[in-house]
Amino acid sequence: MISKLSRWPHVLAIFTVLLCAIATLAADSESPPPISGPREMFTLFGFDDSYFAKLPDATPYGDHQTEAVLRGMIALRRFGRVDLARWRHPASDLPAWLATPLEHSGEIIELRGRVKRVTRIRPIPEVARRFELEVYYRCDVELAKPETEATVFALAIPRDWLGETEESRACDVRCGGAAVFLKRQAADVEHPAPLFIAQRLAWYPEQGSFASLGSLGFDAGLIDGVRDKVALSQSSDLEREAFYQMLDAVGRTQPGELHAVATTELRTAAQLWKTDLAAQRKTADAPPEKLAELQRQLDRAEDEAEDVAPLFNTPEEVRGRLVTLVGTARRAIEIRVDDADIRERFGLDHYFEIEMVTPDSRGNPIVFCVLELPPGMPTGDDLYEAIRATGFFLKTWSFRTAQSAEAEPGTVRKQLAPLLIGRDVMKLTTDAAPDEARGLTAAVVAAIVAAVFALAWWLHRDSGRKKPLPERIDIARDDAK
Repeated sequence: MISKLSRWPHVLAIFTVLLCAIATLAADSESPPPISGPREMFTLFGFDDSYFAKLPDATPYGDHQTEAVLRGMIALRRFGRVDLARWRHPASDLPAWLATPLEHSGEIIELRGRVKRVTRIRPIPEVARRFELEVYYRCDVELAKPETEATVFALAIPRDWLGETEESRACDVRCGGAAVFLKRQAADVEHPAPLFIAQRLAWYPEQGSFASLGSLGFDAGLIDGVRDKVALSQSSDLEREAFYQMLDAVGRTQPGELHAVATTELRTAAQLWKTDLAAQRKTADAPPEKLAELQRQLDRAEDEAEDVAPLFNTPEEVRGRLVTLVGTARRAIEIRVDDADIRERFGLDHYFEIEMVTPDSRGNPIVFCVLELPPGMPTGDDLYEAIRATGFFLKTWSFRTAQSAEAEPGTVRKQLAPLLIGRDVMKLTTDAAPDEARGLTAAVVAAIVAAVFALAWWLHRDSGRKKPLPERIDIARDDAK
């Protein structure tokens, strides 16, 4: 064929160009080989061997090494969370790294220790413009294993670690996170003072509302990105991470463990409320609203449940708290997780979203996201299941409801609901059902009795009309996670 085409040189040239184009497209269609590790990724982002050479091992950190560290932080900023998780080594590997530092420079490790001091660093304007970095942080960390001091330069830290007007603060908080090992700052085998860079350091509180979550490995610093009264689809990257990290954290508990912990805490609190209420009643000028609040809390504690008012009214004060509620599940649906990074990092491909009401929520829904449903609990939009739900309060969530009877056609009403995250829920028997469920049963019995009398009256009078039961309010959500 080519011999024939040679008679027409211009046709042969066009044919050759087409063959080259096809070969180029075929070559481009082949997937590039995967990146082998963080060191190769750093090279792609401009932090190559020449910069690592500016960070010689067993030398104190000084101003002459700042440029290399900043270059490394700018490159690290482009790593995804899935990259950090994929290449991260356990903290137990660090002692071996410090014995052979040159072999592990540029690798990622799971750091564990305590932050002793944080310092805000503001580069001079010229450097800030050059690296597009207005501020970063130096964290002096006391490592657990090996027991040595370390320096971590981080792009971000939890807001509570350093006030807006402070430039440095001494502290003592438990920390962790994925950090890149750069070098040792001393040749001392017992105190090598390693140097790291990190996107951010995680905070695992030991006191306060987030102590329980901190013990489960939840980074409380992510709460800095949580905003109340907005949909999850409109949330920040930190809030998205907080949501899935909290689901991952509760997955580290045993089934029923959170219920047991919450029940114990509630019983202890009930004793304090009872003592406080008795003392308040002996005071002549005790505020009536205070007495009513304490009584309401005690009434709810009898059902081993908590008052829902703080979840609706003061969310910032109860964020992170473990809360247990008793009520009625009106809706339970399975949510599929399609995000590849969440599936890879947490092994999470689904969870369940439950909308429940309690006797004191006045018909307003409370949303629980859980990993498991109890055996025999159905899913769908038309439920009436008595449950006890325990979870950590994350935020006041905004979503949309079906239009109410009073709304004009085409309008949509925004609904606010507390959003909590737990491992599972407990399905209650009829005897253990909440007041609302028991009230419904009584109402049904009363309705049947009334219907019998009405039927007899109708037969007697040959007239009359059966009174319709009130319609249940369905909650429709069009906000996807």
